[in-house]
Amino acid sequence: MSNEVLHLSNAQAILVKGLHPFEVENHDAIAVTWQRLQAENPALYNGRTVLAESWSVHDGVFSAVCREVDYATLLHWLKGPKGDGRAVALHFYAAPAIISGDGKAIMGRMAAHTANAGGIYFPSGSMEREDFTNGMADFAGNMRREVLEETGLDLNDARASQGYLLWQGRGVAALIREYRFEETAETLRRKMLDFCRSEKSDGELEDIMAFGPGETDLAMPGPMRAWLAQFEG
Repeated sequence: MSNEVLHLSNAQAILVKGLHPFEVENHDAIAVTWQRLQAENPALYNGRTVLAESWSVHDGVFSAVCREVDYATLLHWLKGPKGDGRAVALHFYAAPAIISGDGKAIMGRMAAHTANAGGIYFPSGSMEREDFTNGMADFAGNMRREVLEETGLDLNDARASQGYLLWQGRGVAALIREYRFEETAETLRRKMLDFCRSEKSDGELEDIMAFGPGETDLAMPGPMRAWLAQFEG
């Protein structure tokens, strides 16, 4: 996977009606993958999310056209065999890089019941229908909602960077925006941990961790490692 990030001035996505071609073409295989994954992790829930059917990067702007799909379809695209089908897809998501006042990156370890158990991520989540207004994606709104649900932290209290950093891998793309808080890493970590262990939490994260420039962890997926490689504190 790539360890590079591309600077973007903006990102946009539209949600259109109808079935995703990948979901139609792989209906039976998706059911098999879902049955296997749910047998491994009964806590998985087959909700709704979105998946791009076309996308491009032009003049510093990421653009995508997507359709609503079952979560099972998304997991099949990410974890199942791609095969030689004609239909293609892209899982794209907005990832807020939370940075403390003393120059640390704050990330969360995914809980055991999640699809990415043990992975270390920026608190974030897949796009859903509610993240679109008049068919247009609200990436900032999605990031604020996900961070609030997972950590209790409000991104409106931070200073957001302009544009995004784009990481692209096989079948997935992360749109990373930096959010700088005034509090120290330990203050943010303790505040987020307290929330994660409270009844208000959605239970997605089991731990909160802080990383300085150059630090990494094998449990991090490509986007987090690539961003940390260029992070200067």
